[in-house]
Amino acid sequence: MKIIDILKKFIARLETTELSRLASTPRRYGYDYAEYEYSRLIDPIFFDIFTRWRETSSISQYQLQTLSTETAEKQISSRNGYIREFCLLTLIAKNNIDSLKYVVGRLNDHVEKIRSLGMAVVVEWLPIVPIAQLIDGLPEIYALQKQSRAVAFNAVDMVNARLVQTENHVDLIAGIGHKNHKVSAICWELSNQFFAWNSFEQIRQALKSKNVITAQKVAKEVPKLSDEELRQLYAQLPKIKSMQIRREIFLHAWRRKLVEDDVAIRQALWDKSFSIRWMARLWAKDRDDFLFKEYRQEITEKSSVRSMIFALEGLLDLQDKQGIALCKAAIEHEHPSVKKAALFVLCRLDKDKTQEYLEHYVMDVEIGVVKACFGISILESCFISMRSLQCVASKRANDVEFYRHLLRYADQVSGWRGLELAALTELTSSEVAAAIKQELNSFLSSWANTQIYMAATEKQFADICSWLNQNRLNALPDGGRQLKFIFNLQRSRLAS
Repeated sequence: MKIIDILKKFIARLETTELSRLASTPRRYGYDYAEYEYSRLIDPIFFDIFTRWRETSSISQYQLQTLSTETAEKQISSRNGYIREFCLLTLIAKNNIDSLKYVVGRLNDHVEKIRSLGMAVVVEWLPIVPIAQLIDGLPEIYALQKQSRAVAFNAVDMVNARLVQTENHVDLIAGIGHKNHKVSAICWELSNQFFAWNSFEQIRQALKSKNVITAQKVAKEVPKLSDEELRQLYAQLPKIKSMQIRREIFLHAWRRKLVEDDVAIRQALWDKSFSIRWMARLWAKDRDDFLFKEYRQEITEKSSVRSMIFALEGLLDLQDKQGIALCKAAIEHEHPSVKKAALFVLCRLDKDKTQEYLEHYVMDVEIGVVKACFGISILESCFISMRSLQCVASKRANDVEFYRHLLRYADQVSGWRGLELAALTELTSSEVAAAIKQELNSFLSSWANTQIYMAATEKQFADICSWLNQNRLNALPDGGRQLKFIFNLQRSRLAS
């Protein structure tokens, strides 16, 4: 059969498909008809009535009321103005006040008729919408003030007039704790304007909010508090989630000496915020013995995983050699996060023995500790010996996670050493080899692309070639072309 006949049959088959029909349909009503047809498949009843409305320019309220509210809300942001107008008419006919935020979105529509229609509806609905629903829609309403085509002042004034009413104050203040941060921020700003709160009341109400920006704004009010008000807030510190407010309370209570130094420092040392813990260490900068005693107590008593990690962080900041013994004790803890933190601090406090520690703890049964050894090795430029890694690799022949971390470690080690590390994957079981095949190929490709032609020793090169022999190179993507080139160049160097 001739090629031209095959093409004719192929084109004929395309013309019978739905895709070809849509593509060949002319544009109607000023928009892509294919998009309309796709939407019609989802809700054929809605778009059949829409089509009749476009053709006759009239429709009954009853017909609109029978249509799907969900479809109208989804399609009200369509690129086509006629569909947006029809969806707006549907929501108006159904008098569905729950759709207020969708209607508000049309007040910035680039079609003037839709803007006018939307404003008429919003003005009608705003006085009667339930207050909780009005608060939920505040972000959409207040966003109109920053939109170029919207005339927002009428809607915003109506909202403010409702919220300022005494019976709605409870709902407005409750909105400060709204899960939507935009709603929370607007409720906070409005409440602060309407009620003219003093500094203490501002902070007390802001503590209900989870909005970080609100907390940052109100934190500057802490210095204005009286001593008694500051004491009240200090007593609530464990319940205050905002780091900015907690830090200001700590700082000013300490400056005014409202709390004993030891009590304030001890409480701040175990705060969740690093900046507050750092501030506590700054207060006690001339009291190393006090700090060391606190850290030692937390590590030996093992009161909590978090406090042990914070204590290890403090030991690193102290740079006291007495902390080496505490770190060694903490490494024996059952929790992997404590073990990893202790290993990191130990290697920093006793840098001369970093290699020894890495060689020892890379044998740990906890994969998180092994991963930490790889990270510290790169960070400190202290590479783990091939002998130790070969021993670990043989013991973990069935551990997929270990070999994935090993390949990531090898990827961060430059030159031929990285390829030598990857060769340890030869020790895996067949199941693990299959599981890491993709990662291994990715590593080899990356290594070949970033190779800077560092010289390899004869033994290194011989070991690598015995692993990546000709058959394995041929089996790699693109036949291992780049690797073959690098290997040939290395052979030439060794021969010369």
